[in-house]
Amino acid sequence: MNLKPITREGIPAALEKAERYRLLNDSAAAESICMDVLEIDPTNQEAVVSLLLSITDQFVEELSDGVRRARELLSRITDDYERAYYAGIICERRARAQLHRGTLGSAEVAVEWFREALTWYEKAEEMRPPGNDESILRWNMCVRLLGRHERLHVPGEYEPVLGMAQGRTLSGRELASFAEKRLKMDDILAGMALETRVSDVSTDLRQAKAK
Repeated sequence: MNLKPITREGIPAALEKAERYRLLNDSAAAESICMDVLEIDPTNQEAVVSLLLSITDQFVEELSDGVRRARELLSRITDDYERAYYAGIICERRARAQLHRGTLGSAEVAVEWFREALTWYEKAEEMRPPGNDESILRWNMCVRLLGRHERLHVPGEYEPVLGMAQGRTLSGRELASFAEKRLKMDDILAGMALETRVSDVSTDLRQAKAK
């Protein structure tokens, strides 16, 4: 089945409808509308930004691919300030989605995304129009969230399997690397049959005790 084009005259009403769908937490519908608008008007900045935000709204369900699709839209934003600002939005929302997962190591991965968001917000601040403090407001929000999630103490029971030092506190890139390994392990375990999962965990414990 083929997609049907909308009319150029219907673009303003379509964009209003996309915003309403986002407010109703139906960002998939908003995304579809924005794509229809961009088929007719590829440079429409309101549609590009709305599409980017609609994709970031869905980061909780679609992390990696969602970030890629959102970042691909940055090159279509013509204003330098807005390009930097929305690059920060992508990173911040990626961090928030990571926190929402609630798995072991999520906070540590989120910290790295918050730090990247701060880099973009700082760039946006340097270019912001007079009276526009959006980048500062978002900077402050990220700093406060970082204060809650920046450090992790690794519990002793996990360390033998991962080869970590007893009671060691991690930070920075080493912390993010540990968190990524934990998340990959969680994803692998989630895809295993229960019997296989129990067997593999038992094997890991026996190997840890042998060390």
